[in-house]
Order: sequence, then structure tokens, then C-alpha cells
Amino acid sequence: MDFTFTEDQISFREAISRFLMTEAAPEMLREIWETDVGRSPDLRNKIAEQGLTALSIPEAFGGLGMDDVAWALMTQELGYYAIPDSLGDTAYVASALIAGLDDGVARRGEWLERIADGSLRVAIGHPVNPLVADAAHADLLLLAHGNEVHAVPRSQVDVHNHAS
Repeated sequence: MDFTFTEDQISFREAISRFLMTEAAPEMLREIWETDVGRSPDLRNKIAEQGLTALSIPEAFGGLGMDDVAWALMTQELGYYAIPDSLGDTAYVASALIAGLDDGVARRGEWLERIADGSLRVAIGHPVNPLVADAAHADLLLLAHGNEVHAVPRSQVDVHNHAS
């Protein structure tokens, strides 16, 4: 078995690295980390403009339809540059959960399109942890309840910051 990356995959990772090197300078990241929210809508918009929020969204919904390897390469770069964003939760985990819904689910297409264009932030709750990272910044929360996952607009949830 060959586990080496292809030339296209390496080029993709290098393109992300060049983008982050330019758009996420260490001085800017330090400023973001020291804010009350620790997030930058401006940086998130730049990431979305590059199509990175659309990475694994199906092409039919405005995404790039890429695979898990692309995510592995991108998250490696996001970690290397210490990007303060929950991009993995929103654009990777949430998009996979939403894309896996039946075609008949009313808002499925809208949510996928909005994740792809960066206009929908999703926070994901887990039954083991009552704290939901970035719930205060999300538009939609995916919350586990028994064997189900419920999509809940943040406006219908009381959100309280928990200092870490």
C-alpha cells in the first residue's frame, strides 16, 4: 500500500500554506487570541472566499466535493498556523452530517450551500460533554439527544460563555 500524497494533494496543501502565511500573520493571530471571543469574522470570510469552507460539500450545493485526505492536509496547515477557528466542526463534521440526511429534508440544501459560502457557522454538541465549542458564534447547533441529532437554531438556545 502506498500512503504517500499525490502531486495534486501536495500542491493543494502548499496552496493552503501560502494563503495562511499571507492572511494569518502571527501578529494578527495574537490580536485575535487576546479578544474576548478569540475568533475573527474577517479571517473566517477570507477562508470562505478561498473555498475552504466548501471543501467536502457536494458540488451540487456549491462545494468542491473533496475527500477526507484533503481535510487531513488542510487541518494540518490550520494547526501549523494555529488558526483560531472551529472550521473542522462546521465545514467538515457538520457538512458530512447534513449531507448524509435524506434529500427530502427541507433545509438540507440551504444549509450545505450556506456552509459552502461561509455564511452558516455550525457548532456541534456531544452527549459526553455539556459544553459546545463556539456555540455563541454559531447560527445552527447540531445537538445529540439519545440516538438522534437535532439541528437547532442558536436563537432557540440559551448560550452562556464558559471561560477556559
